[in-house]
Amino acid sequence: SDCDDSFVAPTRFRVQAVALAVVAGTCWGFGPLGKKIGVHGSTDDQKAEWTACTYFVYMLSTTVVPLLRVICSDATERRESLRDTSFRWLLLGTVVCGIISGVGGMLSTFAFAQENEGYSGALISTVENGIYTVFGAVLITVLFKESLSKQQMISAACVTLAIVIFGLDFHALGKLFGWK
Repeated sequence: SDCDDSFVAPTRFRVQAVALAVVAGTCWGFGPLGKKIGVHGSTDDQKAEWTACTYFVYMLSTTVVPLLRVICSDATERRESLRDTSFRWLLLGTVVCGIISGVGGMLSTFAFAQENEGYSGALISTVENGIYTVFGAVLITVLFKESLSKQQMISAACVTLAIVIFGLDFHALGKLFGWK
């Protein structure tokens, strides 16, 4: 970060942050599974409706834990936080990002509904999660003016390229371009 008070966290804090990220990522792994379960076996006529219903139920379910946390938080601190104008502007940014993310979530859920078309749920999950992980990191870097080394940028580009290559159907591409 370009903040004057920014510094590299001591090792124990970095280890704790990475450990929490691993647990969070493991929990998030259930998200694609839940969306895939909800649309599994849908017919062509059912795909759009099952996608909408599955994603709606999925998103409602994701609010349970934070809702309980808000309910259990100190009422005075919660009230003070919500009265803070700068915090409310930050929440507006969160709403905008949530809406855009919701569109992506709906699209990914619909992609899971395409299993009858021969698409693999594991493939869809890998591509979706890989792209949003790299893209999200780049967005955070740009918005918060963090700096990435050349090695990190090259790594992000390589990961993205690997994900795209993983998702390609080279047999179909060969037919399309006349390759043998």
